[in-house]
Amino acid sequence: MVYFIEKNSIILTSCGEGIFIKKILKIKSLSILIPVLNEASILEALFFELQKITLPYELIFIDGGSTDKTKEILEQHQYSVINSDKGRSIQMNLGAQNAQGEFLLFLHADIRFPNNINEKLNELLEDEIPFANFKLVFDKKHWFLQLNAVFTYSTLSPFQFGDQGLWLSKSLFNRVGAYDENMFLIEDQDIIRRVNKYEKLYKIDAALVVSARKYDKHGVFKLQFVYYYIYFLYRLGVGQKSLLKQLNNCLKIEG
Repeated sequence: MVYFIEKNSIILTSCGEGIFIKKILKIKSLSILIPVLNEASILEALFFELQKITLPYELIFIDGGSTDKTKEILEQHQYSVINSDKGRSIQMNLGAQNAQGEFLLFLHADIRFPNNINEKLNELLEDEIPFANFKLVFDKKHWFLQLNAVFTYSTLSPFQFGDQGLWLSKSLFNRVGAYDENMFLIEDQDIIRRVNKYEKLYKIDAALVVSARKYDKHGVFKLQFVYYYIYFLYRLGVGQKSLLKQLNNCLKIEG
């Protein structure tokens, strides 16, 4: 058996007993989009993770105005970098506008992939799943974080956020109107709720490993309850500026 790769196709050829067989497998194209802002310290770890993906894909970083060496490091490694205004919604929309893939995978920069990442991505592409996300586990062993991670294991849970990754067909992404650029908190929850009106969320049977660095900085219980509090206010309809003010006050962040 001989394999050839052409644009968006794998061609399998075999010759046995005088019979020549040619089979073309159509590959749906994938774009992975990663918004970044001052992530220089974790980029090498991210590059290591990205090397685990062996299937063809387009990779786009969207820089929101980093003041460290993030952009310099990305360019040194010859990655595609798009300059953007600050704001995850703005960055992800700009990345999606420039993406060539039929499917989009939005990821945070501090994730680690499961061992079966290629198998799961292939399944999503082959089955043409339009809307999906991963389970998550934290890279810190703490019973409270482990308990909270359990809530990401079901599509029925209201806790579906961007650190679980977000898989969308580009056509569905455009159909729902992309990310709301007026939102700078819980923007992932907003787009997931809108997409749910058109498609049922598919839960990928694998977990992304998520960094607990913010929990180390602010404290596990404090930060998680602050997140619960902000989410509760969001569901009550509190505006974005007020949410940001509450978050900054709770965590004593200036600005």
